[in-house]
Amino acid sequence: MTFILKETYGFTIKGVKSYLQNRFLRIYPVYWLIMAASIIVIAAFPVTSKTFKDTMEIPSNALDWIYNLIIFGLGNTFFLELGRVRIIPPAWTLHIEFLFYILIPILAKTYKRTLLWFSLSLLYTVLVLAFDMPWGTRYRPLQAASLPFSIGALLFYVLNRSENGLKFDFNAKIFFGLLLGYICNLIFAESLGDPRLVSFYINLLFLTVIVAFLSRVPVEKVPKAILKIDQFLGDLSYPVYLIHWLVGLLVIILIFQGMIPPRYSHQGGILFFLSFPFINIFAALIHRMMEKPLGGLRDRIRGKSIDKFMEKAS
Repeated sequence: MTFILKETYGFTIKGVKSYLQNRFLRIYPVYWLIMAASIIVIAAFPVTSKTFKDTMEIPSNALDWIYNLIIFGLGNTFFLELGRVRIIPPAWTLHIEFLFYILIPILAKTYKRTLLWFSLSLLYTVLVLAFDMPWGTRYRPLQAASLPFSIGALLFYVLNRSENGLKFDFNAKIFFGLLLGYICNLIFAESLGDPRLVSFYINLLFLTVIVAFLSRVPVEKVPKAILKIDQFLGDLSYPVYLIHWLVGLLVIILIFQGMIPPRYSHQGGILFFLSFPFINIFAALIHRMMEKPLGGLRDRIRGKSIDKFMEKAS
């Protein structure tokens, strides 16, 4: 987001306005479509839906309807979580993400601000670890998510500062070594104790360095087929994220006859493999029928913002 603001929109009032308009068009139309489909399925199979995922139910009051429609209120902000019903289960993360979309133009406008933001985020993380606070306190609230968001913003400045920026080239051996370390950490997480403690933060470190190396890949040397696959997967990422619970529920209803398999069981593996192709098919359809037509409008908003940004810069 810092890269997009810095390189595309600019940190002006008009630039930030265009950036937020495009974030709205990226998030809400697809979200509302999948929410509507989820409401139909949950209303038809309320018991199976709630058994499958305890947040998947029809809201019983006006406030829960509002939280689900606007997203804000579904996540944890400074330990305050207003909406307990989430028609789309992972929508709580969109609450966090959208708040940072609003905050990043303020927090990441300059390198010094970003460094301060990162320092405060790191301090919060150190304190919750020092006081042995539960996983939910270290993962779900806005202030806990601040650390990875601030790392991403700081990484942009560290890599792209005109003076004193970190200079290095992509090295395939180092990159794959980091990737192997990341995978090994995932595999051996249990032996390191709590996989949500040491391993979680080790992986955050690995991913930060991996992203730094990926930013140095010379795009002109990447085969076009790989770039197309990368673009395709990127296009599907958001619909997949929103629809995977709904598709899993439909597979349980239609194929498993409403019987929910135990977690980490053989049947659970079958559920995953049966759901996987349908998740991607539905995601591709949503992208083609909704996101792609909206892409033209988003391009026009982005184009106007670039023109204004360049005009101001000159």
